[in-house]
Amino acid sequence: PDHSGSTVVILSNVVGGRSDVDDDLASDMAGEGTKCGVVCKVVVHIATETELAELGEVCVFVEYAEHEAALRAIELFDGRWFGGRRVAASLFGVDRFRKLTSSDTMVFIP
Repeated sequence: PDHSGSTVVILSNVVGGRSDVDDDLASDMAGEGTKCGVVCKVVVHIATETELAELGEVCVFVEYAEHEAALRAIELFDGRWFGGRRVAASLFGVDRFRKLTSSDTMVFIP
């Protein structure tokens, strides 16, 4: 799918699994993410069974105010090491992000 123009970045491989998620993860990612632009929201998403293959057990979504900031975030995060893991970052569709994360509770709004 074409996500050009999207303001949402998905970060994969940030943690090994749900047992590695702590209360500070979303705010830590927001702190890093603000280097790229205005962060609207960060969501730590625990995948359902049907999402596992595509998303991995845990992924982090960072929603920016502007598309350009999301592009800068991909440059910042993609391939970067975090806690001994190599992070992957890419654009993610805004509508799908809203649908996937509508009931998520690990949400950080700066």
